[in-house]
Amino acid sequence: MKLPANFYVNPTAEQIEEHIEFIDWSLMPLNLITNETKSRFSGIKMLNMITWLQGILSSCEVFEHKMPYINSTLLCRDEKCYVEISRSVDVGGIEIAGLSKVKIALANKEIFNEIKETFGIGLDLNTLGVVRNVIKWQFGLEEFIINVLDAERQKGIQRYFYNVT
Repeated sequence: MKLPANFYVNPTAEQIEEHIEFIDWSLMPLNLITNETKSRFSGIKMLNMITWLQGILSSCEVFEHKMPYINSTLLCRDEKCYVEISRSVDVGGIEIAGLSKVKIALANKEIFNEIKETFGIGLDLNTLGVVRNVIKWQFGLEEFIINVLDAERQKGIQRYFYNVT
């Protein structure tokens, strides 16, 4: 059963629990899901993945605009960079930092591979839609591009901030 679009406007906790098996998690306002609901329906893989990702994002150390990553906000944990948020705009093939376009680069191993291994959820358009929704609610962003954080860039960040080789 597909829920109508107006369901996602402002559902109550009771409505969420009543229709939980039919929810499109990429559309669900995540701020309306209570901890009690998360606990009660812990058998739902996508809901567990959302809770896990929210926990990762909220527990990271934040490095904002630190040299040499002046145009980025980095979210790091356990001496690894999980997320790089950067703002830039492409003008005639040249990226100009600090303007309009927000890019979210997620660590492949620490985010995407972990989703597959821990929750048995493959990386498809549905999963990306849910990840996008988590980022939207976590950071208050409406428009952004999701990329994979380049492994070499991730290593450079780790070397710079944590002296990890």
